Amino acid sequence: MEILRQKRLHELTPEQIIFKEAEDARYEGESEALAAPFYAKKRTEGVTDEEQQAFDLEHERIWEEHLQRAVAGGLYEIEDEQTVLSRKEGLLSDALGKINEMRVSLGLNELELKEKV
Repeated sequence: MEILRQKRLHELTPEQIIFKEAEDARYEGESEALAAPFYAKKRTEGVTDEEQQAFDLEHERIWEEHLQRAVAGGLYEIEDEQTVLSRKEGLLSDALGKINEMRVSLGLNELELKEKV
């Protein structure tokens, strides 16, 4: 299973930052153009289930196209589950180290993280 992870801004090249800003503006414009009249109608006269479903499908299409362009533009990394697990375990280990520093300074015993057997 592949997982998309959006790159942090400091990981992007100057060209990617320009692309990201343009792509985000494009997505926001398309979303607003779709949403504004829909929600105005929803507030004033109401919408049918079919209209709601059509809005949801169109909004999803706009998002999926945006995501595809962003991935193609290098704004996301594709990670496998093992990479994600390793990264999250590293974060957990770092956090546990900081917690244990605090516990020791308070005269408490350190905590230990163990794998269940």
